[in-house]
Amino acid sequence: MTSSEINERVFELLEIVEDDPSLPHELRHFIYGDDANLVRVREQLAHKGYEVFPLTGGVLAVRWFQFDEAIFDAEIATVEELTIEAACQYDGWETATRQPGDGGPLSLSTN
Repeated sequence: MTSSEINERVFELLEIVEDDPSLPHELRHFIYGDDANLVRVREQLAHKGYEVFPLTGGVLAVRWFQFDEAIFDAEIATVEELTIEAACQYDGWETATRQPGDGGPLSLSTN
């Protein structure tokens, strides 16, 4: 199964569980590699607006996006490319379902 097919399956599952696509969604990426290579990934992702957290042997990069399959696909591809360029391993992404009142943001600033 290709990365694009996996992404499409996740989007289908979000529809099944009645996710609210009008709400922003937190996109979380998992990246692993050696410390020297991870420094470059952390810096690039922070520059793109991600919060970056250390993991054992890797990093977790988190950022909120307005839910849109094209935006998610493009952002996932960009993070995968940064990871490859830094000789690290992209281990995938996740998001959570959203419903009004779940504690996440109701909108994103356009600044």
